Order: sequence, then structure tokens, then C-alpha cells
Amino acid sequence: MSGGFQAGEGVMWWRQEPGGITVPVRATVLAITPKRIKISVETLEGASGAVVRYVTREHLQPLVVPEDLGCLKENPGALLAAVIHQATPRQLRLFAVACCRREWNCFTEEPSRAAVLTAERFADGLATIDDLDAVRGPAYRARAAGSVAKMAADVAKRDAKQAATLVLGLASGLGTASDRASQLELLWDVFGNTPFRGRPRPGERWYSMHRDSDIFGNDFQPVRFERSWRTATVCGMATTMYESQDFEALPILGDVLEEAGCNLPRVLAHCRGTRKHVRGCWVIDGLLARAEPVGWR
Repeated sequence: MSGGFQAGEGVMWWRQEPGGITVPVRATVLAITPKRIKISVETLEGASGAVVRYVTREHLQPLVVPEDLGCLKENPGALLAAVIHQATPRQLRLFAVACCRREWNCFTEEPSRAAVLTAERFADGLATIDDLDAVRGPAYRARAAGSVAKMAADVAKRDAKQAATLVLGLASGLGTASDRASQLELLWDVFGNTPFRGRPRPGERWYSMHRDSDIFGNDFQPVRFERSWRTATVCGMATTMYESQDFEALPILGDVLEEAGCNLPRVLAHCRGTRKHVRGCWVIDGLLARAEPVGWR
């Protein structure tokens, strides 16, 4: 045994895709060398049989990961960093918008509110890059609301990863509407069906920082929304909630989903739980086919 792996063991290989995305693929360890691990993969597209690859340890993860994760559960910034490379730009933008909407009453100048609303429209393809550029400058110059004004301008950054990171950083220093519990609530609501992967801090076991089944569920078994669940009633309710951003009826939607044949605890619990929901909620997005999980095989 070496580096936590042994020949014959089943592992998850995080394969690099174009654009910097890493995707999980099940594999089997064949042999271990000082620098590389030889694995066999049977699920690669276009391959007629098993494919052999030599990979480094940092790209492998045990199929069974310890559940005691320590600080991830308490650190919204670490959670965002762990999910950011797997999330879609739309998810990241809507997360940043949701953080801003929690502070909506603090945006006292019109340019700030315009930037948030334009970013939200951009996430759904209803605004252009030029629109983002047009509202970002005036929002930066709106200083009456202090750091909140910069939060509104950052949400209109061209790069969605940068927008989400900067907005969360600012939100962490604001009032009670953006406390840690609120940020974790938003992370759960938007990224609850998204795989996540990161790198350890010095001195930590490499895989111990990057899984939180209590927050994100089982990252190797994302929910796939069946066509049979998408009845006219379900889609009508989901559309109404998405457009109005009023999610009070989500527990009722859970009942309707169950009647349509959905018996997955994660979906039903998310609908019936006490957490608040935002545009970008992974259950609503899944039902409306707005955001399929990235990189699942």
C-alpha cells in the first residue's frame, strides 16, 4: 500500500477536461510507482474496452471518504472554492446575485440595483456582455452604500468565478443578512447538486477538505431529474416560483413531486426543509432543465 491506495482498489479519478473542469470517473488501481499510479478505466467515451492511464495521486480519491470533515462545514469561502471549478457560470452568477439580494435594502442608489438586476438577467441569457459593462462602472462609482455598492458592481464582473468570489468576500464582512449561516444556506440551495473538488491546505490529508456530505450530499451520486417527474403541474409550479422568486410553495411542490413518482429523499427534503431558497435553487433548476450537473458520467 502506498499513499493511501493499493492495487485492486476502486477509486475515483478526477479527469481534466477542456476549460479547466475536472470530472469524476470510476477506476481501478493496477499498480503503484513512486511518482504515478496506474489505473484502469472502463467508462471513457469512444473506448471499446478498458483504458489504462498513469496519473498522479492528487487526481485520485477513495470511493469511501471519511465523513468527519472539520472546518469545511464552517467556512463558506472554502466551500465556494471547492465547488467553483465544477459549477456553471450561470450558477456562480446567480449565487452572487442571491448574496446581493440578501442585502437589497442596503442598495440605496439606482446604479447598484441596476447592476444586480442586469447580472441576474445576464445569467439567464437576457442581457449581453455590453450590458454588464455598461452597469458596472456606475455601480463602482455609487459610494453612498459603502462596501455594499462595490458588492453590486462586482456581481457584474465579466468572469462569473471572480464575481462569486468577490461578492462572497464582501458579504462576509457585512450585516446579519450575510452571516455565515445565511451564506451556507445560499451555497446549499444553488450548488446542492454540483460536484466539488479542491486542494488541501499544508499539513492536511489531501482528501479531507473536499467533501461535506452534510452540506452537499453524496458528490458521486447527483440527482438526475426524470422526465416522468416533469408533469404539467410540477413544471407550472416550478416556473411560477422561478419567475416570481417566491418559493413559499416549495413544500407543496415536494408533495406534487412525490405523487409524480419522485421518491428521492434529497429532493423531497430540500423542498420541505426550512431553508430559504433563491433563483438558482438546484431542485427548481433541475425540474426546468436549466442546469444539468457538470461532468457526470
